[in-house]
Amino acid sequence: MINIKIFRISQVCSFILIGVLFIGCNTHYFLKSSDPAITLPVTLKKPVKIAYIGFVPFKSYLSASYGRSRTYTAVIDQSNRLVLSEGIATPAYKLKANGLRKDIPKEKVIKFVADYLEITKKSGTEEIIHVVEAVKDGGKTADGKDTYTPQLKNLDVDYYVVGNLSPALQSSNFITVFPHLFSTLFSVVSLGIFPSFQWGNAKMEVKVYDKNLNQVWEKEYDASYTVLRALWAPSYPKECEGGACGLQQSGAVPGLVYKDLIPQVESDLSGFLADK
Repeated sequence: MINIKIFRISQVCSFILIGVLFIGCNTHYFLKSSDPAITLPVTLKKPVKIAYIGFVPFKSYLSASYGRSRTYTAVIDQSNRLVLSEGIATPAYKLKANGLRKDIPKEKVIKFVADYLEITKKSGTEEIIHVVEAVKDGGKTADGKDTYTPQLKNLDVDYYVVGNLSPALQSSNFITVFPHLFSTLFSVVSLGIFPSFQWGNAKMEVKVYDKNLNQVWEKEYDASYTVLRALWAPSYPKECEGGACGLQQSGAVPGLVYKDLIPQVESDLSGFLADK
């Protein structure tokens, strides 16, 4: 779980946003996109079997309130997973394990797990269990509890692809909140004619491991975005049609900001694996 404290300025922003929503403004996201020259659907240039985990955005909830401050907690939202094409990879949760890879050193497995949980924190265990299993190793903790060693499940694949989306929560610092608040005030006064602006930084980190958990490739994708909200703005993407995309400065970064980059990820994976 990932926590962040939001102070009074975000509360004010939230009340103003309610007013903007009330007058029915549309939301348009300006997103990073893939190379338009990419031919869809993307396919692998040679036959290999790939399992993937991650590519899961976050959802948030108010977990604590102390006077004027609010604490929001973010956890992964597997119901909104970004989906890779079937011709590229299969989500690990759909694959049946054929025992455990006991030949993989536990240090490798621990690092693999730690790298993924570094961003997702505890909630990421719901995802990592599709490829790793905790096995009793016969040891005991100081208070007498059993100890466990993580072991890689044998999914009979050639590669594992791991996608991490970050940050979990939208920025709440003054630099991003003030322009949003300022433009929203004008939008309210103009009844939605003057647009409200918001922007945020986001990235998608993709790593590839071979069947023995050796990392063989890594790339980071810029998923920064800008949001415009006004009566005259066309809704984009389709998830925002009908006023479905309300703006919450303290909420999780929406998964939709990464979707237009998926064809680029698939194309890059296909190109890398063609050279192996």
